[in-house]
Amino acid sequence: MRFRLKRQQVLTRGDPLRYEAIIGEAALRQQIGGLTVMRAQLGRLIESPRPDRLSIRVLPFSAGAGLGVSGSFTLFSLRPPGGLTAALVEDFAQTTFFEAETDVTAFDRIYAYYKRAALDESSSLRLIQQIASRTCTP
Repeated sequence: MRFRLKRQQVLTRGDPLRYEAIIGEAALRQQIGGLTVMRAQLGRLIESPRPDRLSIRVLPFSAGAGLGVSGSFTLFSLRPPGGLTAALVEDFAQTTFFEAETDVTAFDRIYAYYKRAALDESSSLRLIQQIASRTCTP
């Protein structure tokens, strides 16, 4: 949990990184933590997009299963020096980093598939707002 919170800080520091998120529609609709938590999370997503540094796109139910069954992951591309690209997979028990070129290439292909299937940023924002207004209205 601390790692995830620490990772979020790179989005608000003085020289923020570029971050692109593709979120499955199911994750936006599933209530975990109750309505108060859901309201806060959806509200944060609605307020977050900044085209220069943060992109949020939704992979809608209508995109079908496709590679969606592969689970979630984070793909890092670090600037030089080094220029490391790595994938990170988290589950309830561990975090696994993949740095081998063949592994990273596989994750990169999955990400490209998600990106083609996802809604554009403005349509994603509208869907998030729609979900928030239907789900989170007291």
